[in-house]
Amino acid sequence: QILCGQWKRGATTLNWAPKTVDSQGKTVLAGFQDGVVRVLSQGPKEWELVQAFKPHNGAVTSLDFAKGGNLLATGGSDGLVFLLSGEQKRSPGGVMMYDPVGFITLPAPVSSVAWRSDGKAVLATLGDGRVAEVNLEDEESFSPPNPESFELSPPLLVHTLRRPKGPKKPKAPAGGAVAQPGSAAAAPGAEDGEDQKEGATPGGGSSGEGKGEKSGTEPASGGEKDSPPGDGEEDGEAEEDSRPMPPALQGRYFKNRMGHFIVAFGGDLEGRLLEYTFEGEEPISTFSVGVGGREGLGATSVGCLRYAGPAAQHILTAALDGSVSLRR
Repeated sequence: QILCGQWKRGATTLNWAPKTVDSQGKTVLAGFQDGVVRVLSQGPKEWELVQAFKPHNGAVTSLDFAKGGNLLATGGSDGLVFLLSGEQKRSPGGVMMYDPVGFITLPAPVSSVAWRSDGKAVLATLGDGRVAEVNLEDEESFSPPNPESFELSPPLLVHTLRRPKGPKKPKAPAGGAVAQPGSAAAAPGAEDGEDQKEGATPGGGSSGEGKGEKSGTEPASGGEKDSPPGDGEEDGEAEEDSRPMPPALQGRYFKNRMGHFIVAFGGDLEGRLLEYTFEGEEPISTFSVGVGGREGLGATSVGCLRYAGPAAQHILTAALDGSVSLRR
């Protein structure tokens, strides 16, 4: 152990400062349960406190840098995203120091914050299973409309997310099959709704249409494309999972895919990273995380999600099952 410091309140999040914040690479930012953020630099025998500020009234849950560290975003259990600027001054030791810019109020506790690569938007995951995007493309977004308050009013998108759909129900034996001689489906003059509810109509459609059933509209399990109309009918369309979403724990913009982002959830959706876009509510891809199997700790609740490695092109995750995973 090189250094160890202790404070009265528990530490809840950490992030190592980039070289633009401290050219010697010895500085970390730590968030605490009481809403305080401490900028700590490695000294000869102990952590040296460079700066302390209190952006939140609850636990600090996340810290993320943009533009080489000139901008800092923090998220808190109080439902705030706080922005700070480090362009103005440095400590005697040359470490960048931060000034408050303002805060954005979100509708639920914030579990993570992540800057978009251009530094003009922040993605926040929320405790109610949704995500929010704070749009900061306009420079005026950094100026509080009320000079007596630090509350900002940038464009804000709160996006609802849905669970992955379950597999399609098995096809009915006669659905889309070639009619056999003597079968009800092949009988001339058979009318819709008479012993033919699962059969194919002469036009290739389903006689269940008009009775609350759908044909050829449900995506197949595994992300396959929709079946074309007239390709056979299923026992019924897979039902939407109406259960509330579990908390969204971690989120990151998907690199090289504009408008895409990945989210790690708690609860029964642990063990997966789900890829979404702002164009829709359902996930478009699913990636497994960790190995699971530790009873009492959850399947693989992700405590860390970030890009790492050369050119920051690898997805690094750490989970409560003890796994550390790296994905291209």
